[in-house]
Amino acid sequence: MDLEFHLTKFPVTARPSIWSYRAKKLIRRHPIRVSVGVLFFVATTIPLLQQRAMHLRTEVARTKAAECCKIAHQFSETMRLEILEIRNEISTLPGGEPVSRSLLKKMEKLECKDQRIH
Repeated sequence: MDLEFHLTKFPVTARPSIWSYRAKKLIRRHPIRVSVGVLFFVATTIPLLQQRAMHLRTEVARTKAAECCKIAHQFSETMRLEILEIRNEISTLPGGEPVSRSLLKKMEKLECKDQRIH
């Protein structure tokens, strides 16, 4: 019986049943099928790995963009408060009212642009 198994490239019962031995016999019996299976596995696994890597890069970029947006918004808010203080100081000066109104209009334009970004 072992002689027939050996001639037909099946695992013989006289040897221990180790998975590597059984796999080697399977590969020798069906080299084309195993090759096609391995190629199919590789062809489907690589795109999945690439997609996962792109997803991770996208998440990192999204996180960085959110941090930058938060910093820009904080800066914008700080500048708005500074401009209001300067506007109040300018409006008390003689002839400072037109300049004060101009600053207020420019600040309103910046706020509109800031609202469109968010």
